[in-house]
Amino acid sequence: MVTKRQRQRLLARQKWERQQARRATRRVTAKRRGIVAAAVVGVLVVGAGGYGISQLFKGDDQANAAPSPTATAPKATPTPTLAAAPRPTKAGDCTYVPTQGSDQVSVGVPQATAPTEDAVATIKTDHGTIKADLFGAKASCAVNSFRFLAGKNALEKTACTGLAVQPAKATYLECGDMTGSGAGGPGYVFGNENDQESIGPGWLVMADGENRNGSRFAITYGDSSTFDHPVTVFGKVSTGLDVVEKVARAGLAPNSGSKGVGRPATSVIIEDVKVTTK
Repeated sequence: MVTKRQRQRLLARQKWERQQARRATRRVTAKRRGIVAAAVVGVLVVGAGGYGISQLFKGDDQANAAPSPTATAPKATPTPTLAAAPRPTKAGDCTYVPTQGSDQVSVGVPQATAPTEDAVATIKTDHGTIKADLFGAKASCAVNSFRFLAGKNALEKTACTGLAVQPAKATYLECGDMTGSGAGGPGYVFGNENDQESIGPGWLVMADGENRNGSRFAITYGDSSTFDHPVTVFGKVSTGLDVVEKVARAGLAPNSGSKGVGRPATSVIIEDVKVTTK
């Protein structure tokens, strides 16, 4: 017969064994959870590392890969616009800005210090001779450039490429383009001086854009109420304006322009230009 003391010992032992069993179960569960957590972390790390490496090589492959050919339409090459030159701050103080391009024929650049005395230009053409007084004091840079080009014989055997007749508001014969294209220059530009918008017949004016003067010049033969920009007036015809008037009466060459501006129907060739001190 089991005594009361033996029974108490048995119950106490069973209670201890149950506690040990529960502790062992908790230890196993905790260990399993740790293993699972470590495995998950490992998977995430490996996955992230693999993604990063794959992106790294992907980026490297993209950097090293030759670009896939694509069909692109050829771009039209715009006509360059000549840079503007500064206006002279005083007579004889000139800035000639060198320019380059297929429409430029360079014979050098004039000296920056220009004479300020008046001069006379003798322009011999195949239709007659034009003489003009040049304004050395009012337009010293333009006159200096004209003298420089004449001294280089740069204007010899060049054609007058432009003519403006009614209904154009400004009427003139344009010459001085060494390329014959109607838009050429001497390889440099200079700023405006003695500029006007409304002028009468017989004036010599620079024919390029404002502050983009070069070698091209115009001789007006009628009232020129409006140019599209201020123009430098650098001389006045004294004799030979009838040469220009005769060319103007012949009008424009067929299909050469519109609104009264184009190439002259009568060919005009400058044979020689001389500039002398007045």
